[in-house]
Amino acid sequence: MKLSLKLYLPRNADEQVVIDKSIEFYCLALDDEQSSQINELLASKKSVGSKEIDDLKAGNVKLELIPRGVGKIEVLALSLYHEIKVGENVNMEVRVKNAGTRRLDNIRIYTDLPLNWRSEIKPDLIASLDQGKEEIVAIDFIPSEDASVGDFEPKIRTECIADNRRVESEDKIVRIHISARANVLGITLLVIFLVGLLVGIVVFGIKLTRR
Repeated sequence: MKLSLKLYLPRNADEQVVIDKSIEFYCLALDDEQSSQINELLASKKSVGSKEIDDLKAGNVKLELIPRGVGKIEVLALSLYHEIKVGENVNMEVRVKNAGTRRLDNIRIYTDLPLNWRSEIKPDLIASLDQGKEEIVAIDFIPSEDASVGDFEPKIRTECIADNRRVESEDKIVRIHISARANVLGITLLVIFLVGLLVGIVVFGIKLTRR
């Protein structure tokens, strides 16, 4: 006959389950009489020591569990799509969140950019982030001076460690549409021309009616 042992731990650490702190316990194989004895012991005291377990003369094994937790990082933004004119920059904020079950350390935020683009990130390094905590990061995308009209896709990337292990993260793709800047001078000249043309037509019409 095969026996299997399943252990269930709370999702979040608490006073009883502390990350990196060992939990020692016994696994017992009991008959009915031994089961009654252990229930009586548990009813009279909070815990049962090794002496009481040995006195039961039951099959037992001492186990140790060390909760490690899982490192997970999330990057959240209200919008990953932006429209700008030629010569403008994209200013956005993202929330870097610890979505795992242990502390994250040395969180670095950086970008993968189109050719000759620049970015400014504040802050670009977060020393640590406890479970469930988040921090706002401001990112400015600065297109190259010769950036043409079109669509571009810079990426936001992160890297960090948890328990001295690298934590995998998902890249965020920011879609930026650059459109041509309106030709104010050309539009102004066109409006003046149309107004002048309209005035000329009116004046010419008045002269015709007087003849």
